[in-house]
Amino acid sequence: MRPSKKVALTGGMGAGKSLCSAILREMGFEVISADELSREVTRKGSPGLRAVISAFGAEFLTPEGELDRRRLAGKVFSDPAALQKLNELTHPLIREELCRRMAEREGVVFAEVPLLAESGMAGLFDAVWTVEAPERIRAARAAERDGTDEEAAMARIRRQAGEAERRAVADLVLKNDGTPEDLRARITEALKTL
Repeated sequence: MRPSKKVALTGGMGAGKSLCSAILREMGFEVISADELSREVTRKGSPGLRAVISAFGAEFLTPEGELDRRRLAGKVFSDPAALQKLNELTHPLIREELCRRMAEREGVVFAEVPLLAESGMAGLFDAVWTVEAPERIRAARAAERDGTDEEAAMARIRRQAGEAERRAVADLVLKNDGTPEDLRARITEALKTL
């Protein structure tokens, strides 16, 4: 059983990937989240968690033995070498689980993969959609969502792949600079390309 179409959904922080995924789910499509897979492959007691703790240290565990994601994010987003190491440990695990789940589905299956351009996973998909919004809008959205300030959000945005890198692997660009209804209309049009 193989999906007839595997579509990656990507975009920078605050671009609107989650909103796009929610709209697609409302339309009846399945969306697999790479962020959720990341949590699964580093859950308490997993080989992924053991590898991360071996590389970064037990100070990145909560008292309950779970990965302290907020603390680890503080480390890796201020240290490019640490971020690369974390990605080297987790991306193969995420890729393996993503491939397994997509192989179990039929029809059109979407996968929300924030770091698609950085992870080299674009080749797994029949089509890649990237969601874009102006940086100032993205920073405001991310700051509100994460409870931080726009300057910190902008610094994280600028450490990610840029629009040019995401467009290089994309088949379609979804602009998300308006209302959710505007995005829904653009998604409806994009679905005609599948």
